[in-house]
Amino acid sequence: MKLLLSFFILLLMTNFSQAEPYPAPNSLFKKIKINPKKWNKKLVAFEGMVIQIEKGPRNKPYFKIKMPQPIMEDIWIASLFDNSINIKKNDIVRVLGYYAVVEEDDPMKNLNKEKYHLIGFCMLNISSKKAYFFPPAIKQCQDWKNGIISH
Repeated sequence: MKLLLSFFILLLMTNFSQAEPYPAPNSLFKKIKINPKKWNKKLVAFEGMVIQIEKGPRNKPYFKIKMPQPIMEDIWIASLFDNSINIKKNDIVRVLGYYAVVEEDDPMKNLNKEKYHLIGFCMLNISSKKAYFFPPAIKQCQDWKNGIISH
C-alpha cells in the first residue's frame, strides 16, 4: 500500500510540474494586509522568490518569499512538508495553503514580525520543476493543478 501511495504521489508530482497553478492576484494581497483577521484560515496561493529559510516546528521548513512586482512584499510560509523537500534560497515557488494569523503561542512569532503566514500544503518549485504535496491534501492539490481552486 505504501509503495502504491508513493507511486501515486510521484505520478501527481510529474503531472503537476507541467501545469500552471494559479497564484493569487497582487490586489488580493493588498486586501489581506488591510484586514488580516478577516482572511484567517482562508485558502490562498502566492508566488514568490525564496529569500530566507529557517527551521520551523518539528524541523519543517519555514521560509520567507518575496512576491513579484508590483507588490514586492514578503510572506512567511509555514510548510507542512518535512525537511527533505528541495527548496533553496532564490528558488521561485508557488504555494497553496491557508492564510493564518500568527497566534501568541506560535513558536515562530519571534521570527515572523508580520504576524501572519501561509500554512502551505501544495508547493510547486518553478526553479527545479518539482512539486510537493502534503499527503492528506492531495485532492486539494489536484484541484489546484486543474484550476478548480484558483486562489
